[in-house]
Amino acid sequence: TLKPVFEEVSKTFHYENLSGNKPQVNFIEVNCEVFGNSLCSTLPGFPIIHVIKPKETTSNMEETDTDKEEGKVQVNLWNRILNKVWRSNINPNMHVEPNRIVQFEGRRDATSITNFIRTIILIDKERRIIKEVLDPTIECNDSDELCLLGETYIKELLSNNVIQLASDVYIVGNSRTGTIENERSKLKAMQINVDLGANDKETLNKLHNLKFLSSLLNHLEDSMVTHINDEL
Repeated sequence: TLKPVFEEVSKTFHYENLSGNKPQVNFIEVNCEVFGNSLCSTLPGFPIIHVIKPKETTSNMEETDTDKEEGKVQVNLWNRILNKVWRSNINPNMHVEPNRIVQFEGRRDATSITNFIRTIILIDKERRIIKEVLDPTIECNDSDELCLLGETYIKELLSNNVIQLASDVYIVGNSRTGTIENERSKLKAMQINVDLGANDKETLNKLHNLKFLSSLLNHLEDSMVTHINDEL
């Protein structure tokens, strides 16, 4: 029952992969008779869908035209050869890090699955941008508006003494009035003031930016707590 739905969603992303304008998503049908002791060992039942996020990378190399053309050829062949490769050439004892796996638990129709995958892509993209913003050694690309927004916000927090920079790590500042919690309250108030009923692009973009800054603030607080625990 799920197979034709899975194939429909796969085709949707397959054509987007060819356009080269969006993140590449590959679809794999796993034979749990082969991978029962590894990839399938934690599954609550069959069939089930897992989205596996890409590994972290520090490479900033840009693709050449040749790389892009080769990538298109690989995508064209991928769906035809992947199942065979997966069944025969990959180590059946391989495991995927649990923090990279997100399980789909919604309605098993093409629209729901497609929207779920797009949401995971968006969240993962924003998380990676936040990681760059919170690394003082990395400068945002001038074309990355969301990264630049986060970078500007960090500078604002520094100038207001909400946070301080020590040994390439952001820590809590000494200001009594400028606290993380105060900043969080400000962002929440700003979100409430945005007209949520409006569907115009400008309003939705503003709301998205405020939510991004809220996520940035949460990650900033988490990273500082981690740093304190490491120091202890």
